[in-house]
Amino acid sequence: MFPEARRGFYISDADVAESPAYERMLLLLTAALMEAFGITVQLSAEPEHGQVEGFVLGGEAIVANWLGGPELWSVDASAPPSRRSVFRDVVEQVSVASLVAQVRSKRRLQMLAAYLNVPWAWFQRRCEELAVAGVDDLAHPRSRLLSTSGLNTAIRYVAYIDDLEGAELACR
Repeated sequence: MFPEARRGFYISDADVAESPAYERMLLLLTAALMEAFGITVQLSAEPEHGQVEGFVLGGEAIVANWLGGPELWSVDASAPPSRRSVFRDVVEQVSVASLVAQVRSKRRLQMLAAYLNVPWAWFQRRCEELAVAGVDDLAHPRSRLLSTSGLNTAIRYVAYIDDLEGAELACR
């Protein structure tokens, strides 16, 4: 069995205050997409965690980064043991002091929404409305290599999270 996959973020209060609402909602949808794929999202209050490249740590480290690198975008499906060790340390630190430390995905997302100043009830209701219609008529990627599949997945996850978590509890 693989260890639980986790992804930690550092977002400063100043960044939240300066970000327009649509950016904060997109970040919340990004977190929802990760949660939909079983990646536990955590939020760090420590600025030094903002300097660590983006990664998901599970059985291996998956590094995906577009900040501060020589390339526009970089993905690596593994990392050398020294980097994995750093990633494990960071994940442990963020896990211990996560601002959204909750057992259930919905509670983590609700706490992240509160931190981002996105009203959860409104956000979930809007996702329910969009889940019925889909976003294909609203968002049109410019490239044929892109799709709205991830956006639809995140929206449906938020829209039906009560049903999903209820079914999960019933199976236990």
